[in-house]
Amino acid sequence: MSPTRRKVKALTRDRESFRDDRIFWVGTDDRYAPKQYLDFLRVPRVRIFALGAGDESQAAERVVARLRSEAEAQEQDEKWALLDADHYLEGTHLTSFSSALKQARDAGIQVAISKPCFEFWLLLHWVGTDVAAGITNAGGAEALLRRELGGYNKRKLKAEHYPMERVLAATRKARDLDGTVAGGAIPQGNTTRVYQLIEAIARSAHEKCLTAEWKALREELMLRTKEE
Repeated sequence: MSPTRRKVKALTRDRESFRDDRIFWVGTDDRYAPKQYLDFLRVPRVRIFALGAGDESQAAERVVARLRSEAEAQEQDEKWALLDADHYLEGTHLTSFSSALKQARDAGIQVAISKPCFEFWLLLHWVGTDVAAGITNAGGAEALLRRELGGYNKRKLKAEHYPMERVLAATRKARDLDGTVAGGAIPQGNTTRVYQLIEAIARSAHEKCLTAEWKALREELMLRTKEE
């Protein structure tokens, strides 16, 4: 039995005890890095169930279909799809990718695209957007992570490389960068919208349970909302 299924069964047993928890179901098309990263996040009274790609290649449409069919999800839960753009934006793949985005939108599933890949998000924990802007593919992103971290293995991420203060820094960098990228739903330049998931978690968490770092992000988001 997979760790994910054990967690889901635990959720079913604890439904009555944790009915006030905020629950996020996150599907990914990468079988390794995103799930590990999300497991590192610790937010009181928030549960994040990362549905990794498992042993099979997970196309965007399959990620969306899996989220739509998740039997344990309830109406008040949030569903997110983390997708890498580098697999889909050429040739016939673009048609299926666009179809997946429409299916997600129709089902109320939020999509956080990273272009070219999820590692671009990880990079922003350590480098500025000016350095990351030169990345053209997953291989380049992983090479730069190895340089910055002294090593990088997407099958064995290390929690100490992504402390909360760096998560918040990456969130601000990614938000600012994304505001400069054209293309709308399908970005034309390098960007990562994982920050939108981080912000959604901060907004929905129980305020009294937040750590100082999460509380700072929540207050920042509330201030930005008022200014807008």
